[in-house]
Amino acid sequence: MPGGNATEKNTLATDAELTIKLVTFVLGVLYVLGLIVSNMHLMKLGISDFTSLQARNIMTGFLFVFYTIFLLLVLLPIPIGIYFCGRTFVSSTHKPLGKFAKCLGIVLAVLFMTGAISWFAGILFGYMYPWGRTWDAGFTRSAWTWQFIVSDFKTGYVQFFETFRHPKIISASFLIILALLPLVFLLVRRYGGDREDNFKSPSLNSFVFAAVTSSLLKPVMSLTYLFVALPLLLVGFAQEVYPNIPSNFGGGQPDIAELQIGTDNPAAIRLPGIDASSTVAQQEDTVITAPVVIWYQSDTFLYLASLTADDHGSAQLVALDLKLVRTIRYLPKSVRVASGGRILSIHAD
Repeated sequence: MPGGNATEKNTLATDAELTIKLVTFVLGVLYVLGLIVSNMHLMKLGISDFTSLQARNIMTGFLFVFYTIFLLLVLLPIPIGIYFCGRTFVSSTHKPLGKFAKCLGIVLAVLFMTGAISWFAGILFGYMYPWGRTWDAGFTRSAWTWQFIVSDFKTGYVQFFETFRHPKIISASFLIILALLPLVFLLVRRYGGDREDNFKSPSLNSFVFAAVTSSLLKPVMSLTYLFVALPLLLVGFAQEVYPNIPSNFGGGQPDIAELQIGTDNPAAIRLPGIDASSTVAQQEDTVITAPVVIWYQSDTFLYLASLTADDHGSAQLVALDLKLVRTIRYLPKSVRVASGGRILSIHAD
């Protein structure tokens, strides 16, 4: 008995140690992903801060993984549909009209699945945006009218396109589909009872099938496509999605605020890139600025830009010494941001 208890304790200790190591590894991966995403965004603004040890990077990494999972869910029906359509066309058991009808049904099923997941992803990510659809919209019975349903579906898809329709994300999605195709072929043929003898061996279709199964159906091909897709996905997410999500969700949405700057000589205050009209009041030894965009705050500096919507020009940042800042008055406003810190529009929360 004592020996059995000791063995059980050793097993529990080993399992606990492995669990701790696994959790530590996962948190480390999330932290590194978050650090990369935040710095990709900052470097586009001319800032880098890889020395910053912020727990928020873990949340940012989790946000990127969450985003990637939904992208995979949206894309997964496409390679599955491609596989089954291809299998139908090269099958010897279907006539041409039957092949067309079956492929049409597969296409419609893929469109339905992709559309449903896209709408849900749009609603979910739209909730994270300051200007997006509120989560409790439509929770009252009186709200469920035909007009509301149509409008809600439209809102979901608009928010989905705002989140995923970016050139780098689209390019990464195409590569991900190419990466998923070989895996779908392998999994279906292995667990779905699919065999090569279901196809016409002497035909051109059989030759194409054999070429595909001998070259594309290799994990190394999938890993190659994913290796290329990941940087595109990281950059696209960091530049287009991350800056539009508030920090409490792990995003990098900048703050809008008025600053009270203290100095012995208010007339000597210069904020390059910010209009002189931003100084709206002088009270003894302080200067109060008009609303500015706070893009980032380090241990020593506050990085600012003027609050102007310009979808062509990138943000022109000014580093202000934190020692000069006496108060920060945050305003209930948000900005829609594109790559390079371009402010597309300003919204009142």
